[in-house]
Amino acid sequence: MSDLSLRYGDLSKGFYGSAKAIAQFIILPIVLIIVASALLERDGSQSMQSLDQTILGMRTVFIVFGAALGIISFFYRFYPSGSISRLLFGEARAGIVVGLGFILLLDAGLHDAIKQIGPDVDLTSLFYLFAVLVGLGMIYCIGEWVDSRWAWRKRKAEIDGVPYVPRKKLEQEDPKEHRALQDFRFRYGRLTKGISMARGALLKYVLLPIAMLIVLKAVISEFDTTVTDKLSGLLGTTMTLLLFVGIPIAVLSFFKGFYPKGSFSRMSFSIGIVALLDLWIWFATLQGRFQADMGNVHVDINYQPYVILIILGVSLWAIYYVVELVSYRKDWIAQNFEPVDERMASERRLRNKALRKARKDKERTE
Repeated sequence: MSDLSLRYGDLSKGFYGSAKAIAQFIILPIVLIIVASALLERDGSQSMQSLDQTILGMRTVFIVFGAALGIISFFYRFYPSGSISRLLFGEARAGIVVGLGFILLLDAGLHDAIKQIGPDVDLTSLFYLFAVLVGLGMIYCIGEWVDSRWAWRKRKAEIDGVPYVPRKKLEQEDPKEHRALQDFRFRYGRLTKGISMARGALLKYVLLPIAMLIVLKAVISEFDTTVTDKLSGLLGTTMTLLLFVGIPIAVLSFFKGFYPKGSFSRMSFSIGIVALLDLWIWFATLQGRFQADMGNVHVDINYQPYVILIILGVSLWAIYYVVELVSYRKDWIAQNFEPVDERMASERRLRNKALRKARKDKERTE
């Protein structure tokens, strides 16, 4: 039977997904538009009135797209993970969100309205950053389908009352024969965790910083002086450096999330992230020194010692990941190299600790 059959869905999850989408894409945006419009109305200038009219015109866009997203989100949450139906509705939802972003940033006259006030913000670049973030959401839906499809097939067979044909099981590994390099096998990973962590890292270390620098560069460019030209060039260089370091951080973050705790593979990629993060901080803080010539005044601010202290603090995370490896490795191997349930592992460690304490107390009494 097709995965689109309504018998496979969960109404409560569907209504929750729909309500969440309506709150995100209709209620919250319209409230923000009303507040922004009330603030802009206090300024009687023509440029502010133009921006006010542009923002008010977005209400219809949010209502139309929000309604569509509410319907699509219902079916996305309605169907279970691993089903083709959930995958299709997830991809459709992401496509609608990209369309919403395109209309708001590039097709609603927002650029011209902002330019009348002052800064010439590059909304095209901001849209591209937004599209990349949503695109990773589309990839996440594919990863979710890959990770959950066999569990869904088993559940589907139970609902339909037909025999379940499981996938071919991998050969049982002998823990004594397992080597550290074998931890890098793809069979141990989970795509959803990897994609989710990569998406978060890309947002934190690439998309948000570059978006902020784009806006800041546009604001600085409004002041047509030699100083602002130099600052604008400095921001452009910093943007490029953060991009070249942030993307590798996102790539390594995928493998950090992909591999389970207790594996040498996760520890290796995690330590690599720490090293790149130190470099990212160094570039983001302008190498710990800000120099600028402002007319007859030369500004030279040296804060390298503070930046080095921050970098040293971040580097301590490398020790954490070594400790994480030691803490989880026995449980990971004991579970036939399946990801460790953290709650069960914590309970097991507490239980073992209590047994050791009881054994010592017994030895003392004897």
